[in-house]
Amino acid sequence: MTDYFPEPGPVSSGTLRTEDLMRATLRELERHNPYDRLAVEARAVAALHAAGWTFNDGTIYESEQASELLNGMLDRVTELTSKTTVAARIKGVAQPYLYFGLHPDDGALLGYWPENESEE
Repeated sequence: MTDYFPEPGPVSSGTLRTEDLMRATLRELERHNPYDRLAVEARAVAALHAAGWTFNDGTIYESEQASELLNGMLDRVTELTSKTTVAARIKGVAQPYLYFGLHPDDGALLGYWPENESEE
């Protein structure tokens, strides 16, 4: 795991396509830990897609398995973000508590958001 301290804000906007969200989430997951099992799986999905593989007569990104992988990746980035936030605070770096996911008011914005933002 690296000392990656994300800033609040979007990393992707204007899309809800699994393929786009998975690419953006993979970039963030790799910043935290490029060897994470879910990052390896996402790179494999991207390679299969690039090779033209289909899944149940649709692209691999349209499969239920891709949606499940994306949800797992979103949860994993949030988990890693929480760990780096605690590490930053221990090191004396002021860091807000963030979660990674879709913005509560705009579902086409994927990024890091303050945990209490959805409560305001």
